[in-house]
Amino acid sequence: MEKVLLVQSDDKQFIDTLAERLAEKLKPALSQTIPIPNHDKIYLTRKKTAEKLGVSTPTVDQFVNDGILPKLGSGKRARYRLEDVENLYENLDMYYRRQRKSDIKEIKKENTQEPGSQ
Repeated sequence: MEKVLLVQSDDKQFIDTLAERLAEKLKPALSQTIPIPNHDKIYLTRKKTAEKLGVSTPTVDQFVNDGILPKLGSGKRARYRLEDVENLYENLDMYYRRQRKSDIKEIKKENTQEPGSQ
């Protein structure tokens, strides 16, 4: 059992001493490595995928139809790899910008066609 000696000291000295003692106690625990989960083995449901992307489940289906989100399985057992979902999340703004540009091009084509040419 440790003896505790109480002495009056300034706040800075007390904090420094406390920090040193705490670092000594935590050093063994902090030196252990924590395994990082392998993203290849983590799969999400359609609902969880939609939540992670911040979109609706029909939008997840649209991403699959557009070929930008690979789906494993089908029906209620369909799953999406976490790595693919995170990659799509990082590039969602680029996807939407590309979608808007192609929509604008389509509208321009329709508007520039001469009447009666259809």
